[in-house]
Amino acid sequence: MPEPAKLCLHVGLAKAGSTTLQQGVFRRLDTVYHALERKGGPYDEQSSTFGQLVRGAREGNLLDFDKAGFARDFAASRRAAPDRPHLVSEERFSWYRGYSFLEKPTLLRELFGPAEILIVIRRPSALLRSLYDQELKFRRYGLDTSKSFPVWVDRALQNSDHHLSPANMLRFDTIAEAFAEVFGRAHVHVVPLEWLRRDPQRFADALAGCLGVDGGALAPLLAAPPRNMRPLTPNAFAAARAVKRGLLLQYIQRSRAMMGRHTALLQRIDRFAAPHMDRLSRQWELPLEQLGYDCDRSRAA
Repeated sequence: MPEPAKLCLHVGLAKAGSTTLQQGVFRRLDTVYHALERKGGPYDEQSSTFGQLVRGAREGNLLDFDKAGFARDFAASRRAAPDRPHLVSEERFSWYRGYSFLEKPTLLRELFGPAEILIVIRRPSALLRSLYDQELKFRRYGLDTSKSFPVWVDRALQNSDHHLSPANMLRFDTIAEAFAEVFGRAHVHVVPLEWLRRDPQRFADALAGCLGVDGGALAPLLAAPPRNMRPLTPNAFAAARAVKRGLLLQYIQRSRAMMGRHTALLQRIDRFAAPHMDRLSRQWELPLEQLGYDCDRSRAA
């Protein structure tokens, strides 16, 4: 019996290049791509069983999720293209909100079976800063951004063990280990987003090994993503968002201009995450210090 084509789950992280990869690379690969419509995939968020899965992952509630229906639909998709790699992409699959670190990997294994796991990481201070800006614009993650960035960060780090704290996202080592425990260490691929700019070929090779595609086909896509990175899709809140977005973008631009004043704050974020980065660097043999990560193992998380 022939070996089934490779299945890869891209599980995030959130704010670590997911949109660039989904819309600029994944949907143009010679794979069967599974994602929401607004991420370049075929699935409607409201009516499809895949959309139900994403909503449950986002809202921290999968009690009403139709597992049998999803399994049926996904199995049919794989049978329709048995010889092509299948790629599933959704950054909320690694988002801790409402779950323990092991719950989502366990659920994904139940739904998808054996798979390669792709986890793209990003320097912690850059990730939190991007998450704060994103939440100001769209409020997708349900975080409290009513305070200034320094106050928001201070509260996040002081309450880092709370399941709603964005600082929980910085435990990259714990996230990777949870997926390794469920899917097997050899099947978890941790890729720094910083390679995309500093060493594009290494980034392409890392993705190719996980996706089961030719690295030579990936490099041109990474070098020249499409200009339209956000295709328009119907959204009941689009008009309201558009009205607010102008003022919000002005605020964000001013906020970014002031980030130079927050150098010490960004360093504090990286210091907080340093023990996790050190552990991840050693266990996955990643040169994170060379990429600007703080990996001082003496830091206290």
